[in-house]
Amino acid sequence: MPQFSAKSWFRSGSNWFFAPARMARLYPPPPNRPILWSKARRILVIKLDEIGDFLLVAPFLRGLRRAAPDAHLTLVVKPALLNLAETCPYVNRVLVYDGQTKGLSAWQLRRQWRAWRLARGALQRPRADIAVLPRWGEDAYNATYLAAMARPEAIVAYSESTTPGRRIMNAGFDRLLSHAVSPGAPAHEVEHHARLLREFGGEPDAGSLELWLTEQDRVRARMALPHQGPFVAIAPGARDELRRWPAGQFTELAAWLQKEHQLTPVVLGETADPGIGGAIDLRGRTTLREAGAVLECCRLFVGNDSGLKHLAAAARIPVVELSGFRTGGDPNHNHSPARFGAWAVPTRILQPSPGPGQLAVTEISLAAVQAACTALLTPP
Repeated sequence: MPQFSAKSWFRSGSNWFFAPARMARLYPPPPNRPILWSKARRILVIKLDEIGDFLLVAPFLRGLRRAAPDAHLTLVVKPALLNLAETCPYVNRVLVYDGQTKGLSAWQLRRQWRAWRLARGALQRPRADIAVLPRWGEDAYNATYLAAMARPEAIVAYSESTTPGRRIMNAGFDRLLSHAVSPGAPAHEVEHHARLLREFGGEPDAGSLELWLTEQDRVRARMALPHQGPFVAIAPGARDELRRWPAGQFTELAAWLQKEHQLTPVVLGETADPGIGGAIDLRGRTTLREAGAVLECCRLFVGNDSGLKHLAAAARIPVVELSGFRTGGDPNHNHSPARFGAWAVPTRILQPSPGPGQLAVTEISLAAVQAACTALLTPP
């Protein structure tokens, strides 16, 4: 008799509650009839990704509001991003959905129960005409299930079955979509969002990112900085260790920037991120919006491939990105600067040369980073 495996059981779709094909029988998508943003009365936007992903959706939200000026827009984000989203001027309502759990059974049961409660409550009062998932990459955040449970008239997203790099758990997700958009050619995430907007009658918007700051955010940022500057923002952290340039290199860089360019280093990030001696230490001491306000006071950002890089781009300051992703790699990869580079600001992206392994940020030399900083700090 074959041995029972919980992992294979979930992946095989034996559990009716989680298999997309079977869930589609409970919430069958409507016929693939033409839709237009401008005709919708209520639009649901589900964006459950990380900091950088959310910041890159600002042009899409701006364009969507222009395409549907009278529609009621509801935006759903993860709890950690509420601070950024709650001041967005393009939406009428912001809700949070927490899909973060640990363990296989918890991953499946708890997040589905939370999705069910939110969808059957706030997301169906009233029900949306269109639910849209503005992300080209795989849905690792339960957004497709949440949209299906909300039972809108139409569900719009990039196809899960034809886009490269999809997970086994996402097999069959297209059955929950009424309008599955083909992936198209490799592009930056902002451009993917613009294409999704254009598919249904919207004006493509691939303009600059935005920060929706309050005056209180800016006041607190000024209070956190001991003098008028000039400042350089440094972000030595990243979610993955393989994306973190050595902390000692950042310390040397900070001292060099202070000596050669008379810039006071300001360290941003989480409390657990590496510190830098002699710098203004704001790790874990700001909200996301306050960190954005601090970045507005800086002349330059230097950091790893992380959400703070996009926060700096939204603050519209030059960015030096230390990317561990090797040159010549797949442009569709989640770590590729071609897809997730800093958007619409002067940028220098430093990458290791082709070689073994996808991520090798430690191969970037201090001299190369110094040269990139000087290039962005020197007037044309």
